[in-house]
Amino acid sequence: MKKSLSILLSLIMIITALCALPFSALAEDYGIWVGGTQVTSTNKENVLGDGTISYNAQTNTLILNNANIQMSYETYHGTVAIYTTDNLTVIGYGTVGNSNTRFGIYAEDEKNLTLNGDFTITGSLNGIYSYNNKLLIKGGNINVTGGINGIFASGNGEITLNGGNVSATGNGETNSYGSGIQSEKLIVNGGSLTATGGTNGNLGYGISSSSLSINGGRVTAIGNNNALFTAPTLASNVTALASYNTTGTGAVSYDASLIGSYKWFRSTYAETFDFYAVGDCFTWGFTPGNSDGGLRNNGDGTYSRTFTAVKAVQKAMLKVTDGASQWYGDELGRNYTFTITGAGEFTVTYYSSTNKVSVCGDVVDEYVLPVSSVTAIGTGKNNFLNDEGWTFSDDNKLSEVTPGVWEIAYDNVGAGNYEFKFALDGGWTSNFGPESSATVVSGMPQNAKYNASSNIAFNVENDNSTVKLQLDLSNYRYITDSGAKFTVTIFSPEPTFTVTYDFNGGTKNGESTYVTQQYAYAPAISVRNFIEIMEVTPPAGKELDAIEVNGVRYELGSIYMLNQDTNYKYLWKDIAPIVTETPKATLSSTSYTYDGKVKTPLVTVKVGAATLKKGTDYTVAYAKGRKNVGAYKVTVIYKGKYSGKKGLTFKINPKGTSVSKATSPKKSQIKVTWKKQTSQTTGYQIQYSASSKFTAKATKTVWVNKNKTTSKTISKLKSKKKYYVRIRTYKTLNKTKYYSGWKKYSKAITVK
Repeated sequence: MKKSLSILLSLIMIITALCALPFSALAEDYGIWVGGTQVTSTNKENVLGDGTISYNAQTNTLILNNANIQMSYETYHGTVAIYTTDNLTVIGYGTVGNSNTRFGIYAEDEKNLTLNGDFTITGSLNGIYSYNNKLLIKGGNINVTGGINGIFASGNGEITLNGGNVSATGNGETNSYGSGIQSEKLIVNGGSLTATGGTNGNLGYGISSSSLSINGGRVTAIGNNNALFTAPTLASNVTALASYNTTGTGAVSYDASLIGSYKWFRSTYAETFDFYAVGDCFTWGFTPGNSDGGLRNNGDGTYSRTFTAVKAVQKAMLKVTDGASQWYGDELGRNYTFTITGAGEFTVTYYSSTNKVSVCGDVVDEYVLPVSSVTAIGTGKNNFLNDEGWTFSDDNKLSEVTPGVWEIAYDNVGAGNYEFKFALDGGWTSNFGPESSATVVSGMPQNAKYNASSNIAFNVENDNSTVKLQLDLSNYRYITDSGAKFTVTIFSPEPTFTVTYDFNGGTKNGESTYVTQQYAYAPAISVRNFIEIMEVTPPAGKELDAIEVNGVRYELGSIYMLNQDTNYKYLWKDIAPIVTETPKATLSSTSYTYDGKVKTPLVTVKVGAATLKKGTDYTVAYAKGRKNVGAYKVTVIYKGKYSGKKGLTFKINPKGTSVSKATSPKKSQIKVTWKKQTSQTTGYQIQYSASSKFTAKATKTVWVNKNKTTSKTISKLKSKKKYYVRIRTYKTLNKTKYYSGWKKYSKAITVK
């Protein structure tokens, strides 16, 4: 009795302790297993810990990002790469299962399974097994292979194909039928399906379904026994051919009464379209006329279609065409350019009333032109562009003085006519020039255009001038090619006056009665005004007879006439030009790294060598916040004998990260793994280069748009070649990117 009571008390204590735990401490388990790991509320952001798989519990969506699922979960049916008893949608791209895994995907419990992406799915028994479920394939490129059946929907299982390109192959084991697709019901509304059964001489059907409805798309069935198990129901405009051998040679018009003889069957849907979407984000590229890209007439002057994106694409481009001569894109007639943030769907719409195109969807963002460097290139001469004529040079790269604003200045530029452009990232692919051929006005911002047809031209009138170039992309929108500004500011040299004072008829023989001095004035003034403001005190016992200014002699009478209301002897008291200096304000620092603390840079204001006093000569106003990543303004307001105000800017950049590992897991690939940095960051920018100095020509850039991602596989590299890798974080605010410093990996990686 005492022992039973003790056990009961222990159970009560355990239950009480569990109830006392906060709700967040109890992980929620989902009916999904991936690579032998159950998906839970605690691992859903990174199911396998390698950044390739995540799960959205609100939409029951599993997102594959170049996933390679080779491990399996042991069920009572056998081993499974992806096993689900919940409703599940799988998007993205990757490899699922292998010949040692019994099933690539296994779904049961009368739920819905949806596939929408690029997948290679393999199982030693069935590539996909769906028990009493509804399997929907919406899009992408799906290649399924099974030792017996490619796709098997048993019981009351139903398969619907609405889009995409599907290849289903069932090899068929010895003395066992193998079908490309086996199901109670198969409905094809669109897309392309190739189903092959009984390969390598084994028994099998292409499609073994009790009910087969073909309403659209393209269907090809090949079976070592028969192409089809039952005669299909063909919608209007669907035509079909059939053949008595698996190669399809000698095909004739399909005859339902001969269904038991055909080993090859193909149907096509004669759907016509007025417009097609083409682009580098589609498998058919920019080739018009592909029915998978046909836009459907909405009856209101618009034509649209929803497509599948399988992965993130920083710069995706498309146009709409009538299939003949007309092409439609963005507001400027270019390719409609946008960013795909990840796997999912997006809709392309063409408006016939305006001949414009739009793209929308949860995975679509406005394309932001990436800029890692800006180089001035042009007629380098007379010390302009460091004498580099139309040549890329690191010496002519501009500095990013504030986010999106780039500047460079050249001193001692000789008089002459000059032309140049702003080239981005060390090449001509992206550059900025003038919106028009109007004359450049010094110091006045003018509109800059992306890949302009003409050069920025300007004139320098005086030798020893300073030329400052500025490109402002802080408000630039690529989609409208608007908001970019350039400014060319020419600072002419300050006028220098060489003055010779002649006291009592002194001569140019070194006598003390002849004195020569130089004065520099800013802003520029005339010689007449210079003489009027000069003040001179003759040496004791001497009188001024005349002066020479820049080699021109002015006699006493001439000087007197210039100052006819004042006796010159009292006017000239000392040799000191009258110059009013402007206060110059600077910040103790213009760049910080985010650490969660408020930043307050010190302000210093000087006039010449003298430092002004805060509170007496000026006050300072700081922008609010100054803690998170971004740009902040500091305003200096002058007072007392000084007037006006000066705006200064500093920025807080995100904290950086570092590469923890870089390897070459497969041929032509590098896999980069880094330390996660989620505080005040949007994502990561990775560069890989054949040059240890990361020269522009040898360097490529990869963007990772999620800050929780910790690895990236880079493909299509040259085998046996050595690469260097570096990484930095970035954060996007109001379409402006803020970057951390680069962190280079310690050693080079040789690609397999």
